Amino acid sequence: MSTYARPFKLALPQELIDKVVDETEDDSSGLKALSLVGTQWSQRARKHMFREIRLMEQLDHPLDPKTRCRRLLELLESNDRLRKYPQTLVIQSSTNYEENMELEPGWLQICSDNVIEILSMLQNVSVVILQEGAMRMNFSHLPLPLRAALHSFISRPEIIDVTLSGIDRMELIPLVQHPSLKNLSIGALVVPPAEIDAHLPLNICQTPFNKHDSNTTVFTSRREKNLLQKFSVCGPGTAFCLLLAAAKDSQATLRFHRITVLEIGTLNFDFVMVLLWQPFLHYCCKNVVSYSVTPGPVLPPSSDVPNGIPPLHPSIFSLDRLPKLKHLHVRVPYCYLPFPQHNPLPHLLEALENLSSPDGSDVRSVPLQTLDLGIDFANLDIKSESVDVTGILDEISRRQDIWGRLDETLSLRHVFSQLTTVNLHMLLGLRCKFRQSMEELDELNNTIHSYMPKLGEQIELTVAFHIPAYLRR
Repeated sequence: MSTYARPFKLALPQELIDKVVDETEDDSSGLKALSLVGTQWSQRARKHMFREIRLMEQLDHPLDPKTRCRRLLELLESNDRLRKYPQTLVIQSSTNYEENMELEPGWLQICSDNVIEILSMLQNVSVVILQEGAMRMNFSHLPLPLRAALHSFISRPEIIDVTLSGIDRMELIPLVQHPSLKNLSIGALVVPPAEIDAHLPLNICQTPFNKHDSNTTVFTSRREKNLLQKFSVCGPGTAFCLLLAAAKDSQATLRFHRITVLEIGTLNFDFVMVLLWQPFLHYCCKNVVSYSVTPGPVLPPSSDVPNGIPPLHPSIFSLDRLPKLKHLHVRVPYCYLPFPQHNPLPHLLEALENLSSPDGSDVRSVPLQTLDLGIDFANLDIKSESVDVTGILDEISRRQDIWGRLDETLSLRHVFSQLTTVNLHMLLGLRCKFRQSMEELDELNNTIHSYMPKLGEQIELTVAFHIPAYLRR
């Protein structure tokens, strides 16, 4: 008598497999390993592996951008299912004049046909990031079919998040007729002169934004669901000015008046930004809940920074224009601090003091809940050599005039009754060095704490020196 034993197969519930794979979503090597387990595992793993496509000029990858672009196209052509997975598309490239034989054209110029094909295959992308590479991206140097394809792709209803950084001569008018944009970030953009001329005069400071007459009531209500929610901007201000001016047109769908998250870059905050900032805050930022002040994505041209330090305008800290502000994030490059005319900390302290009674009326309670203040001890120029910040660390840690004043202001509970958290971050990392030991840094930490005794008793107060592991000793 013979017997036959079939091999035992263990079938796990798909929900359990999905949970295991989802917990590994940030581990690329782990996802690759799980994708080889079996069909049940590979489909879920691939959703994470191909969730973001990065076609970048500067990337730690053994293959050059042209080869990666070609292989991605081949992969998408061979597998229909993969076309549904990408949700984020990042394109980074420099551009050069094709007739200039001394400089080779950027990879995006060379691979334009492949990129057009890739764009046509991606079905579910909702986030687009287009940015410069080692040098700036001049949009007018790209082949015309690729420019049209990029504009068409960004204008899709599925796209809700767009970042444009370090780009010259890119037309922005199509953005103001975008049907569904929720998040928009623009940084160091230079628009074509013809686009500016078409919208002169830009008298946007005299009249409200996004106001329409009674004949457009139905049209306006239909677009209320498509209001811009998050806006990040870093000058120069011409592109910002153009967007605001175009958005005032009755046919515009890009709506600025309900922004809840706002981010401003201190670099490139030129005279046009200064001119526009106050009316923009007044008309468009009544609903801002979270406000961030950061250096911004791109350094201004060296010709605009004669002393090596970009100017900082106090209007950036017009917190009294944000009546619903709950979360304030400020990141300060250390190189501002030695210069009184550029140091943002006094402006921030003054703005906090004025927050309770911006118009000189009776003191009122403000909704601020968290303040996150970071001082970045690294040079603004990523190509610079490391700078010794030992002395600056000692000096800023012992500035009782700053930390004591912050303690006196924020500890007024009848004003800042909702404040629960203050975080002070000293960011130490690349392009800076220091001679303090960990014990000495702890002493500096305790010194800052000692200048803010009231806050330490009332709320959660954190002072932290963020040091990469390779710098710890």
